[in-house]
Amino acid sequence: MQVDTEFAIMGLYPEQIRAIDFLRLKGTQAALPKLREKLAKAFLTLETLADDVPPAWRAVRPREGAWSVHEVIDHLVVTHALAAGELQELIAGRLPKGEPFAPGLVSEDPFAVSWGALLGQLREVHRNFLDAANAGTEDTALDVRTPIVLVVKVPGEDGKPTPIAWRHDFDWKAYVQAFRYHTLEHVEQIKRILAELAESN
Repeated sequence: MQVDTEFAIMGLYPEQIRAIDFLRLKGTQAALPKLREKLAKAFLTLETLADDVPPAWRAVRPREGAWSVHEVIDHLVVTHALAAGELQELIAGRLPKGEPFAPGLVSEDPFAVSWGALLGQLREVHRNFLDAANAGTEDTALDVRTPIVLVVKVPGEDGKPTPIAWRHDFDWKAYVQAFRYHTLEHVEQIKRILAELAESN
């Protein structure tokens, strides 16, 4: 992918620049029908994977400090519900109020909601997000931009990959792509959790 030198001179890591350019290319500059199709496919992939999680493993953390699948789904419900509202504002040409939410946001008690109810909430949030995305057209302005907290891994002082978070402003199409990618990242996280649990059982 071509590096955006405008941001390179600001001292960002190459990994950060690639993330920004990815959202521009696959979001801002993407054909809207394809963008919507890929978003819907990502949501369906997550829902299908969640449906197949064995009951005994849904609330189990594979190791200390890790999330369970239940907590991952809770995180997606909470963050994507907020994101759907922000997307509606962006498409309406308004800047969303408040600060961008934290990457690790979860509800106050993720396990207060049953698994079945949680998956119901997930599907409802997905419908709301898709409805918001479908409200935009190729003529919808891209000049209103809102900050998103992005996270990438960069080489640490010890040479090992280290997560780094920063804020960057994006238009509504890049915003859609960001949360499509966010969904797919957590699909892979769930797969890793299940693989760890399978290995330890």
